[in-house]
Amino acid sequence: MQAEFWDERYEDANYAYGIQPNVFLKEQLPNLKRGSILFPCEGEGRNAVYATEQAWDVTAFDLSEQGRNKALLLAQKRFVNFQYDIKNALDYSYDKLFDAVGIFFSHFPEEDQAVCYKRFSASIKKGGYILGELFAENQLAYQAKYDSGGPKNEKILLSIDKMKILFPEIKFDILSEQEVELDEGPYHQGKARTIRFLGRKTK
Repeated sequence: MQAEFWDERYEDANYAYGIQPNVFLKEQLPNLKRGSILFPCEGEGRNAVYATEQAWDVTAFDLSEQGRNKALLLAQKRFVNFQYDIKNALDYSYDKLFDAVGIFFSHFPEEDQAVCYKRFSASIKKGGYILGELFAENQLAYQAKYDSGGPKNEKILLSIDKMKILFPEIKFDILSEQEVELDEGPYHQGKARTIRFLGRKTK
């Protein structure tokens, strides 16, 4: 989606996806060795702020100026600082590799999926971590019943088999599709079907 869509979503003073970190991130990040972490498509900054509070060296990016502004405002209120850049997931680059990359509800059109997720994986040091949560293909049924968010095109959603294809260089310790109860601002509320994952880059 284009920057205009996300700028419009984030222009309200309220946080579209809340200000608390993703539950799976909060569960797993303390188990990892601290270092540098990249949050692509970070939106309003809730996960980046949390990781910074946990003494990680955080870099985030998104294509939305409104998202960045709200993320930096949240960081100011929580007395932390981190790098937040305006970049597009299709063509971003950094001059360093990261100890971890956190991917949370970052979905792309089918024709862009492989490029974007490959770039995310390429940003990790060998032996570094990848972790995150994405909507599963079965979320379509949950949208109809619970209106809990996510893309409405099945080809944009993920499955465990798709994850293995998209991330061949990752050895997953956790790769699980499950029903969860989302409580992440007005756009992620209620029962949902997601894939949670944690792995290390082996190549």
